[in-house]
Amino acid sequence: MRFTRTLAAFALAAFAASTWARTAFAQLHPVEQGNKSPVISYEISFPNIVHHEAEVTAVFTSVPPGTLHTRMARSSTGRYALHEFAKNVYALKAVDSKGRQLVVTRPDPYGWDVAGHDGTVTVTYTLFADRADGTYPGFDAVQAHIQPQGTFLYARGFELRPVSVTIHRPNPAWTIATQLVPTSNPETFTAPGMQYLFDSPTHVGAIQWREWTETSGGRTLKFRAAVEIAAAAKYFAGIRPRRQYTVVEATVVPRSYQAGGLYARRPGDETEPLGDRMMEISDNIEHHEMRDPTRRSRSTCGRERSRRGANSQSPRGPTARRAARYAMARSCAVEPAARSARRSRESRRSICCDSWSVSGRKHATAP
Repeated sequence: MRFTRTLAAFALAAFAASTWARTAFAQLHPVEQGNKSPVISYEISFPNIVHHEAEVTAVFTSVPPGTLHTRMARSSTGRYALHEFAKNVYALKAVDSKGRQLVVTRPDPYGWDVAGHDGTVTVTYTLFADRADGTYPGFDAVQAHIQPQGTFLYARGFELRPVSVTIHRPNPAWTIATQLVPTSNPETFTAPGMQYLFDSPTHVGAIQWREWTETSGGRTLKFRAAVEIAAAAKYFAGIRPRRQYTVVEATVVPRSYQAGGLYARRPGDETEPLGDRMMEISDNIEHHEMRDPTRRSRSTCGRERSRRGANSQSPRGPTARRAARYAMARSCAVEPAARSARRSRESRRSICCDSWSVSGRKHATAP
């Protein structure tokens, strides 16, 4: 199953105000006021967007002598949950103003130290992003969703420097929705510093714009909303569902071990009784963890005997029974008629499972 994407209706409101509001807004942005502080320049392009990759360039000038400590954020803006965005960065290189290759070291999994520079450091890297949501960036054939904290590395001690961001659109017909400050170049935007940049999610795609004005307190405010509906609807309508789970009813299963949210098959041909359990056994745990859509998980279901029987094997107590029912799936793999016949013939109830994956996690709901 595909990973979590942005909603079909992605809305981003960009605020533009009257002359009074514009004046107040400009006071917050040193870049617009002609701030002479060295600007950190970012560029992002998407030559391999079909494989969820972007090429990012960051240029740091007027770097003091010594080591430049660059890092990726470890937490998400607003949520502040730990996410380790550095895990999606690779092929990182650094050069000086003359194009001379610089030595890059890794002091920890989250940073890159650059030494031997001449006051200018240009860092380039490839970013993988396939999970577009409120925390992670995501790039594909219909969108480039940029979450800055998961996209742009920063340098320690440079957080207050003004920032310039140039976004090379993969499709010239796409437009850019962001709260970053626009410039005369439709692909270049500015921010007063790293905090503002990280608080500015940006969406690039086939956006439809809606504008309206509101009057409040004698001031006229102009609002713009970016809505992406048609492109998303067309894209998702063209995706053919792919079955990734095989549901099996059995009393004996391959011997397995617990691997995260499901079970993995142990080497060999050993088996074990299933009992009243529900199990998900991946045919290939390595491919499953890498979210390979060509691999299936096998959901194996046991049976729970009718509580009316003398030899009932139901979970003991109402709380345990409710928990067991919740762990089962909402539908059975057995045809309704066959299921009904079996129930009347054997006076017992089939408990079956039908699971699905969302962002690599397993879910099951009660019937």
